Amino acid sequence: MESQNIPEAKPVEQPQTPAPAAGQAASGRAVTTLILGILSVICSGFVAGIPAIVLGSMELKAIKAGRAPAAGESAAKVGLVLGIVGTAFTCLALLGIVLMIVLGISLNSIEAVQNVSLVI
Repeated sequence: MESQNIPEAKPVEQPQTPAPAAGQAASGRAVTTLILGILSVICSGFVAGIPAIVLGSMELKAIKAGRAPAAGESAAKVGLVLGIVGTAFTCLALLGIVLMIVLGISLNSIEAVQNVSLVI
């Protein structure tokens, strides 16, 4: 058999996303997530908590994909957790307020029924 000149197949190279520089600081989205998370726990509740959750999850996905600097991962995680905690506290506070209103209305109606029964 004769030696044939058959070219060898080479694997196709996938395009690489440029990795952020090692000494790079956290991205603006990571810092914003942290600030919104802190605000949601301190005073804003839903207003800052929901954006902190959305931005934090977007930033963590971008970090895992290599599109954002890894230095912002801890800030994004903390902001995400604080956003969840702030939103949960706000839900519990609203539930407590509703329960107090319902309890107040029911106690008032019980007193009214007792007053009517004493008159009779």
